[in-house]
Amino acid sequence: MADVLDYSSGWPAPSAIKAAKYVGVVRYIGTPGRGKNLTRAEAHAMLAAGVPVGLVYESSAGWMQGGVNAGVAAARAALTDAQNCGVGVRNVYFAADFDVTSTAQMVAVERCLDGAAQVLGRGRVGVYGEADVIDACLGQRHATWGWQTRAWSGGRVSGRAHLLQQIGYVYPGGVQCDRSTVLKRDWGQWPDPARPPNGEDDMPNTPQELKDAAYAALQQWATERHDPATAGNRVDTLRELLDQFPEVTQSIADMRAEVAALRNDITALRTALSAT
Repeated sequence: MADVLDYSSGWPAPSAIKAAKYVGVVRYIGTPGRGKNLTRAEAHAMLAAGVPVGLVYESSAGWMQGGVNAGVAAARAALTDAQNCGVGVRNVYFAADFDVTSTAQMVAVERCLDGAAQVLGRGRVGVYGEADVIDACLGQRHATWGWQTRAWSGGRVSGRAHLLQQIGYVYPGGVQCDRSTVLKRDWGQWPDPARPPNGEDDMPNTPQELKDAAYAALQQWATERHDPATAGNRVDTLRELLDQFPEVTQSIADMRAEVAALRNDITALRTALSAT
């Protein structure tokens, strides 16, 4: 299985990453000036070498206990920093880097993610944490992407996780890094693995792509036209309807196929009747 890297002290050269067969990196964003943060030079080097970049936000271990306001501030900071670094934002993993042991702590994490969703839209909100955090936050749709750490997980792996951070360090190019196993092909990295690298074919071609494009347009509309504090709820309601679009489209396709089959049967019956 493929692995990606994350690191906080120095960064390995893209050539070392590719030579060691890692398929991407997850980098800290949103607190510029800290040594662990992604820089524009690093982002340019990674993307130019074809190394996808994922994004994670963490200011301190317990920062998510600040709830909605902390999530709003973090998402805004991540967006601004990503733009300055020249990286697109498909997803930001918001890090709950501590052992969540109480209902109150979990609720605070969920509210923090809800705050981030007011800025980014639910489809671009991820969470990093133990297995229970991934299950709760993705299961209740507070987040769309999950990056699980083996720490505090008791040996259990959430079936909802996109990445699984392993115990122990690796040293590509001599730089100390954590590694995470890729559990799902799309883990929220930039560029989008579903898009061709030359940037062509920007129009949606499938029901799912159309739904995603519509959701992005709705999020932009809500952010520009409405109070961000309530826009998230409006967009989430619309998104629930959009989520049904691929299934509805498939049902229509199935019905069309059945109609075509009935037409063929009718034609065959007419032919048989005319021959008698």
